[in-house]
Amino acid sequence: MQFFDTKRAMGVATSLLVVAVALALVSCDGLSGESGNPTQDLNESLSISGVQYQNADSVDANGNPIVPDTLSPGDRIAIQGSNMNSVANVYFLGYEADFNSALASENYLIATIPGDLPFGELTPAEVEGDSLPEIQVTNNASEARYDEAPVRPPAPELASMSNEYADPGEQVTVFGNFLYLAQSVTLPDGTTIPSEEIDATPDGGEATFTIPSSAAPQAGPITFTTASGTANSGLAFRYRESRGMLLNFDDQSNWAGWGATVATSADSDFGSGAEGSFAILGGQGEIAVGDNSWYNGSQAINLSNQEWVAPENLNESPENFAVKFELNIQEEWNTGNIIIHIHETTENYQSGYGYRVQPWRQSDGSVQAVSWQGWRTFTVPLSEFTDGYGDPEGSAVPDLTTLLGEDGSAGPGGPDNNPSSFRLNNIGGNAPIPASQAFAVDNIRVVRISE
Repeated sequence: MQFFDTKRAMGVATSLLVVAVALALVSCDGLSGESGNPTQDLNESLSISGVQYQNADSVDANGNPIVPDTLSPGDRIAIQGSNMNSVANVYFLGYEADFNSALASENYLIATIPGDLPFGELTPAEVEGDSLPEIQVTNNASEARYDEAPVRPPAPELASMSNEYADPGEQVTVFGNFLYLAQSVTLPDGTTIPSEEIDATPDGGEATFTIPSSAAPQAGPITFTTASGTANSGLAFRYRESRGMLLNFDDQSNWAGWGATVATSADSDFGSGAEGSFAILGGQGEIAVGDNSWYNGSQAINLSNQEWVAPENLNESPENFAVKFELNIQEEWNTGNIIIHIHETTENYQSGYGYRVQPWRQSDGSVQAVSWQGWRTFTVPLSEFTDGYGDPEGSAVPDLTTLLGEDGSAGPGGPDNNPSSFRLNNIGGNAPIPASQAFAVDNIRVVRISE
């Protein structure tokens, strides 16, 4: 079985040094034999008896090559067996790999497992069953397979979740690396989503599933299990995150309630998944390009004087903490921003540190409109706050004390003693924000994301 017709070239010329090292490594574990011959008869009967690593550092304390239990893309191995110098093709999980016949003898063949094995095109059943050989060699007359050292991708890595506050019945996506060959997802309450209900992208960067209707709204990390191992979301994200909550407009609603409108799913157009009440910014009039009238109605969520980071942790890197919140939009978003702002330092209301939430603006400054259904979790590391009112070209905050003050509260400040806040405005926009454009915000929190 071959997935691609195109083969990666290992290079026409192999240096004498590489050849010498490879032959020395093979020889030291008793696999020495005559050098391969390009004119060798390809009709010999093949067999595979084992594999060994052939990386220079893959030896034990006694200098003996390590015999692998599992293999990964990029591993360089010696395939042991008979008539290895008559091999015409080498396959890993049915995918053909290049090899150098000059590094072959009657008893061994050296090959590197391709780094781009198409795990995303396989299912857990295929790689765990007998339908695909882990390692296979063929020639004109024979073939041999070896399944004692499974070929697997690295263990999964979890980075973020599309909506950490998703309700049962809602679809979510987790992002990370090596998420293919998924076997299960386990939620904090122990509810498990099986492999057949998990849809991973071919590149292993995303996996989508639905929160089961039976799941309890319990806070905590999730675990993601693949054919290669299990990952815990740990500090990266937690389902129903409750740590560091500043404002959820329900049981934690100590805020300067001037500006935004507070609503619930029952009396708004924003739908479910918001855990009760939430704030709505905008939707009450057009906001012109350059307009920073955050003090007008419906354009600000003013935070009360609450601890963002404990004073004893202010000596840590700003990279260790992040502001998180859920955001919902009703229309395509292509201009304006929500500034997460730490109080002004001057009277012009455009100073101090901040971060401009503007997902429509690309890294090169171009505009690409965004839209999504339902609620989405945004994560803003405190290290991404810049001066100049969150100017993307501004200087990054040097330390947590400068950003949050000596008590870690980001409390009121500036000439008018203004509070820190979430502000809807059109600083740096490219068109007016339509009068109908509204933004719903919920679950504002500051959490640790790394040690």
